Amino acid sequence: MPSLNRLQVNQKLKNLKIYPINIGKENLNKVKSFFAELDINNLEPYFDNPSTLAKTFSLRGLPTTILLNSRGEEFARIIGSINFDDENFIKWLKNLS
Repeated sequence: MPSLNRLQVNQKLKNLKIYPINIGKENLNKVKSFFAELDINNLEPYFDNPSTLAKTFSLRGLPTTILLNSRGEEFARIIGSINFDDENFIKWLKNLS
């Protein structure tokens, strides 16, 4: 989450919007506390209960990162953890925008 938080404000990337989706049953206060603990201040959580988006995107594992283009079409999917600070990943994303 911290590297995802930094990716949202990475100056090398333009027109990037990150939506962290919570598919659990946690309440807003618990999520806010988690974000505060990790100093997540560039992201706003979206609550997907009862997992409508998870079903729509056929999520198979958590975490899952789904990348959509400006037309809302999926062009990549990452299942599992990733370091969003990785320069190769940032260059790849930059080349797509």
